[in-house]
Amino acid sequence: MLAWLRDQPGYEDGEAPVGFISRAVLATVAGDDFAHRLVLVPGEGDCRSIRAVATRMPVIVTPPGFFGGVIGIEDYRTYRCFSGVRPLYREGSYSVYGPPATPGKGG
Repeated sequence: MLAWLRDQPGYEDGEAPVGFISRAVLATVAGDDFAHRLVLVPGEGDCRSIRAVATRMPVIVTPPGFFGGVIGIEDYRTYRCFSGVRPLYREGSYSVYGPPATPGKGG
């Protein structure tokens, strides 16, 4: 997932935020210079607002079982907001939703 993200236009030189709907926020996504702000998307909320986040930034989504019992035990439901939505990328436990290209600086 990180390799795919790094291949997106503007990611390597940019500073756009990256959202997470997950138990774990992966620091490596911030980039080599920690330029990308990592945003934990709320675990509860209305799907319209949650999907709107993915119009402003890539959102990495994992299922609730991801690291369950190791990192947190609370359920989160917002991953369901992307049911029926085609991800930009999917591999293993990771799905990425969002704008078609990662914005560069100031995006």
